[in-house]
Amino acid sequence: LVSATSTTVQVDNCTYQILWHWVAQDICGNIAEATTTITVVDETAPVLLNVPQDATYECSANWDIVMPTAYDDCSNADVIIDINTVAGTCIGEYSIVYTFTAIDLCGNTSEPQQTTIYFVDTTPPIFTSTPVNQTYQCLDWNTYVYQTAVANDACSGVTYDHYMINNSLDACGNGVWTVYITAMDDCGNMASTSYTINNHDTQAPIIASCPANVQIACNAAIPAAPVVYANDACDGPITATLNTTYTGDFPAPGSISDCNISTPVRPAANTCAYPYDWAMNLTGLPKQHRYYRVENGSFTKYPGGVIVVTADFVNVLNNNFKWHASVTFNNEKTWTQWSTQTFPTNFKGDCGGVGANHTQWMYYRLLDTPGAELVGMDGYAGSALTLKHAPSSNYFGFQLGNGANSYNSGYGFGGWFTYSGTFKVNNVPYGNSTGYITGGGDFAFVLDCCPNYQIVRTYTAADCSGNTATCVQVITLGTPPTVALSGPADYELVQGESSIRVNPNPTSGSTWFVLSARESAKTTLELFDMAGKKVSDIYVGVVEAGSQYTIDYNAESLATGIYIYRMTNGTSIEQGKLIVSK
Repeated sequence: LVSATSTTVQVDNCTYQILWHWVAQDICGNIAEATTTITVVDETAPVLLNVPQDATYECSANWDIVMPTAYDDCSNADVIIDINTVAGTCIGEYSIVYTFTAIDLCGNTSEPQQTTIYFVDTTPPIFTSTPVNQTYQCLDWNTYVYQTAVANDACSGVTYDHYMINNSLDACGNGVWTVYITAMDDCGNMASTSYTINNHDTQAPIIASCPANVQIACNAAIPAAPVVYANDACDGPITATLNTTYTGDFPAPGSISDCNISTPVRPAANTCAYPYDWAMNLTGLPKQHRYYRVENGSFTKYPGGVIVVTADFVNVLNNNFKWHASVTFNNEKTWTQWSTQTFPTNFKGDCGGVGANHTQWMYYRLLDTPGAELVGMDGYAGSALTLKHAPSSNYFGFQLGNGANSYNSGYGFGGWFTYSGTFKVNNVPYGNSTGYITGGGDFAFVLDCCPNYQIVRTYTAADCSGNTATCVQVITLGTPPTVALSGPADYELVQGESSIRVNPNPTSGSTWFVLSARESAKTTLELFDMAGKKVSDIYVGVVEAGSQYTIDYNAESLATGIYIYRMTNGTSIEQGKLIVSK
């Protein structure tokens, strides 16, 4: 071998040749030549480097793909990327599939490699606006519109839903509710907020029209109590309940008329020449125990011609000597009826004979039953006289009308009676060791049958929640009293004692409680059975000290038996028994 030379020839970008030229010479100088061609071709695929791994991100994440690199032994290589987006199971989710391929200048390609980037939605919406709590007086659920909220979601739209839980509810619809609002994105992620609805009726009804106060003549017809309505924002129209009380000289319950008794004034000339003005005369007793004036008393006429006289008489010479009288009269007759009976009759016209009106009088007989009596008080304590009609022949009756007291021309009542019983003076029997006396007597009354009193009608409208509105109508009969009913004020303690009486007692149905209070204060009148269980609140309210109140009570629902009534007036308590008999 003499020489070997090579030449490289670039055929194209992917191929080149190496040409070898061989020369051989022997010792004799003989030469031989040969050539060899080596062709080099690039058929090896490049290699992908740093291919990114699969990854998962929130759909709102900012993300850029990191490109891989390519290596080739023979030439430069490029990375080819193919991108394909694949939808997820919901709008907010999807994935991007990256397919990477390396290719060199000779077209040799590597095996494709994939990287998948998953974008998911696991974040709930975020509220940007929420409702405030709400308060209502009377919510109408038929028209109620739920409050709205606003929420944003980074990946998809938002849908809303409401549901409500009642926390408390009473029979009147008052309560507190919690309203929950849920915001859900398309992938089912939810967020919630809430607000409360407080529905409580605290507003009183409004009385549409309260009856005006009225002043009428004492003998005028009392106007009927109208029905009073109130409007309530929550409950609609309400009928007010009526509570009626009385103050002043209110007529006795069930009576036709109720008159005040006073002592007649002697006329300037009278044939009897009485030394004193008197309303009761106990004939036969000495002057110091004979004449009496009225301290207080009532003359009450009931249907059926029944008259009840209840009065306290005081000795005209000594205020410490007193009688309490309780007398009933019946058998009412006109003059025509009285004068045409089967036995002789006439009218009584002594002491001047004020009898010009006798034909217009009404005539009565004293009811001879136990209970028609005089009971001694103070200096007469221990005395008790039973009264009977006089004369026993019924020649005279007890007379009612103008001048009927046979004393003066005023409207009056009078007549004779007999008495018998025990008479004590300062606890000493009078006249004999037993104090038993008999004699005759005379009643002569002036009657004022036009008393002054007030009827107080209190209308109360109460809605379902217990809010109340009241209005008061005062009906004044006669001259308005100097002390009128009023509402709560700064009360002053008035001297005296609280008192209460009930009539009729026993009762089978309706009865009347007449109370007078010591204090201007809240007063309750309660009824209890014998076991101490309260069966009724008869009256609850504020009263004026010294005023008289009459309350109608219906006992029809009570069983036969004895009940205890108790009046609490400020710091004083009065109680007694009510007998129900059916």
